[in-house]
Amino acid sequence: PIRLGDSVVIQGQWGTVEEIALTYVRLKLFDDRRLVVPIDKLLSEIFENWSTPGDSMLGVVELAVDPSAPVPRLRDELGRIAAEHSLHDGRECKLQVIDANEHRVLVRCRVSTSDVGQVFQLRCDVREAMIDFIQGLEGGRYLPRRRYEAIERSS
Repeated sequence: PIRLGDSVVIQGQWGTVEEIALTYVRLKLFDDRRLVVPIDKLLSEIFENWSTPGDSMLGVVELAVDPSAPVPRLRDELGRIAAEHSLHDGRECKLQVIDANEHRVLVRCRVSTSDVGQVFQLRCDVREAMIDFIQGLEGGRYLPRRRYEAIERSS
């Protein structure tokens, strides 16, 4: 179920299959560490393989914004960011409001890629670009913040 170069999650660690030996599999982790997994462990436990041929994947980013944030403008900006990104495959680009309360609105950005090994990079780039946009939009007015109301006491 794995090949050299596959992107996998084993024991909670994301990495690339670097070596498959008779008794172990060695993963190169994102921070250049190596994880050696005994074959018997690999055969007896569930793991994720993100590199199934022909599969694409969604990069998902969640951001908190001020309740007054203009969601249609955020949606338009996500569309622009995705259209200009080399890793975006054009299959899906969606911004959804997934939660809201008096302090913040939580939006989810969903952007597809056919390069499952690069989905993390796509997520980072989308997150950074959206934060940059929100910070620059009307002087950062739509960044989440706490509001307090002063109540005057009557004498």
